[in-house]
Order: sequence, then structure tokens, then C-alpha cells
Amino acid sequence: MLRVKRLVTSAILFVVLFIVFLVLAVGVGSAVVAGRAVAKETRAGNGSMSSERGGQLGQAAAKEFARRYGSLIMLGAFGLSALGAVSLPFSGALPWCRMGREES
Repeated sequence: MLRVKRLVTSAILFVVLFIVFLVLAVGVGSAVVAGRAVAKETRAGNGSMSSERGGQLGQAAAKEFARRYGSLIMLGAFGLSALGAVSLPFSGALPWCRMGREES
């Protein structure tokens, strides 16, 4: 029964961790790239830019980042999620995955 609990917990953790890692990595990377693109354009254009132009420029840079590095980020998120999903339940770090006295 304990092994089934650990396997189910691993499967659920994998899905949750994968989504979290993927969204955070792409979100942070896109924000950084978009900010750099807008700052570069602002410096080149004497410091004046409309918010609409800045938004378009940032969005284009973020799309390019996601297109270029999306597969690498997905692979990294997959690996980290798999490692975390297996190590947390099977190490006993979660209370419902620990061996009880009657199961030892």
C-alpha cells in the first residue's frame, strides 16, 4: 500500500512540478529578454518610446525567446520534475509516504 501511495504521489508531483518549472522559467526568461529589448531600443531612440511600441517590441522579443529556448527549457523542466517527483515521496519527506511502525 505504501508503494502505491508513493507512486501516485510521484505522478501527481511530476505534473505539478513540470507545469510550475516550465511556466516560471519561460515567464522569467521572457520578461528579462523583453525588458532588455525595450531598454536597448529606448537608448537607441533618445529615450522616448510610446508604451504601445514598447509593448510590441517586448512581445516580439519574448516570442523569439520562447521559440528559441522553449525546447531546452522544457527538457530541463522535465528532468527537474522527474528528479523531484521521485526523490520527495521515496525519501519519506512527505508525511503520508513515510513508513509507519506497522509497515516496517
